[in-house]
Amino acid sequence: PNAFSPNGDGMNDVFKISGSSIQSFDLHIFDRWGQVVFEIQDTDTSKGWDGTRDGIPVELGVYVYYLNVVFNDGKTKLVKGNLTLLR
Repeated sequence: PNAFSPNGDGMNDVFKISGSSIQSFDLHIFDRWGQVVFEIQDTDTSKGWDGTRDGIPVELGVYVYYLNVVFNDGKTKLVKGNLTLLR
């Protein structure tokens, strides 16, 4: 998905990755000025971005993400794209 709505309704509130055989991932999200608003390096794919920066909701709009995934077989994949934050 390339859009999410962190409005507290329990649906689509967190931008997170999904897939199988993922050993670890590295996710970075940038605003339109290139500032990092969120970054995580983890093995738990249930973790993701809740639409805040330092606990404060960010503006609605388009953000850029870079995702580097390491799979169980040692292969890696870099994915990048745009993400729209709605409320």
